[in-house]
Amino acid sequence: MVRPVMNQYRVFLAFSAGSALFFATYATLSAIYRIQNAGLNPLQLVLVGTVLEVSVFFFEVPTGVVADTVSRRRSIIIGMLVMGAGFVLEGSLPFLGWILFAQVVWGLGYTFTSGAVEAWIADELADDHLATRALLRGTQVRQVGALVGIACSVLLASLSLGLPLIVGGIGHLVIGGILILTMAETAFVPSGRRATWRGMAGTFRRGLGVVRRRKIVVAMFGATFFLGAFSETFDRLWEAHLLAGFDFPPAPDWSPLVWFGLIDAGALLLSVAATGATRRWIGTAHSVRVPYALIATVLVLMISVIGLGIVGEFFLAVVLYQAAVLVRIVHAPLLKAWLNALVESGTKATVFSMQGQSDAVGQLAGGPALGWLATAGSLRVAFVVAGLILMPAVILYIWAAARSVQVENIRGT
Repeated sequence: MVRPVMNQYRVFLAFSAGSALFFATYATLSAIYRIQNAGLNPLQLVLVGTVLEVSVFFFEVPTGVVADTVSRRRSIIIGMLVMGAGFVLEGSLPFLGWILFAQVVWGLGYTFTSGAVEAWIADELADDHLATRALLRGTQVRQVGALVGIACSVLLASLSLGLPLIVGGIGHLVIGGILILTMAETAFVPSGRRATWRGMAGTFRRGLGVVRRRKIVVAMFGATFFLGAFSETFDRLWEAHLLAGFDFPPAPDWSPLVWFGLIDAGALLLSVAATGATRRWIGTAHSVRVPYALIATVLVLMISVIGLGIVGEFFLAVVLYQAAVLVRIVHAPLLKAWLNALVESGTKATVFSMQGQSDAVGQLAGGPALGWLATAGSLRVAFVVAGLILMPAVILYIWAAARSVQVENIRGT
């Protein structure tokens, strides 16, 4: 039994690195492609994200239930193939309508992988502590893969801005094919007797019951909502903000493509070290220290985003952007590890998908409004407001931390 588990651990790490590499190839300069080739304004840039999140919102839970009742392996493979198709579609034609259609395809593919990857490796390792370590190690190798992908994106964009998107999509298609040959599912037990819609509905109800019974999970979903509401402004408009609001250094005389690649690479290099330190510090997935780490990351994120909207100096803005990226990368595995420890195996993928849906709802609520504010008002004001939106997430994490301590004290007695 040990050998198959270790083999799947290696598959998980290889999948994490490869998917991050090709996603970074696609994503690093995708906003520049939309701004320069497709001519999108700030509201249209956010609309791209809104359409993606609408797709995620409608498909997240059904595909998560499929992963719990049919097969997590199949769900992941389908997701990689569909995402790859979406990336290739977007890079092929720089028109708003076509880009929006590609987001729907991408969103559908993403929901097949969302939650399924974490649930698959957790079941294969069959130990919460090992699963937590694997998730954090996966984050580290994703960062290395993304660093290579950033370099590939800049090199390919020097030939054509649409080329990185197409190559990133082809890479996802290739990974999907490789997973068909290498990915096993030795520990999965379907949560329903048969993969029917009735069984899927039962799994969904059990997942919803977990959320309702555990107030800490509800608080985590609430924090996820506000993090989603802020994120569209940061994710979709930071390149436009730097291009419109700052003078790039005259020396060295690099194109914005090189600067954006270096900015993302610098943030990733910092995050590799930070994630390693987090992995050593966290201890176990049951540690009551996790919510305090989440509070710290969101506080730093809020200060960084507000500062990004206020400062006027290029390099200071870059530092604030990288700080925000850094704490977001650290935040994600901490949140997943804590949620993984609170939820039983049979509903993990469904609950993870519900958490992803909370993020999508938040993005739907905050994205268009802040995009309109950035277009009708200014990008600077939009960033300040986006930062302030994070305050309720801090409050919810503070409450969850106190509740977690109470639960641990009760268990200790």
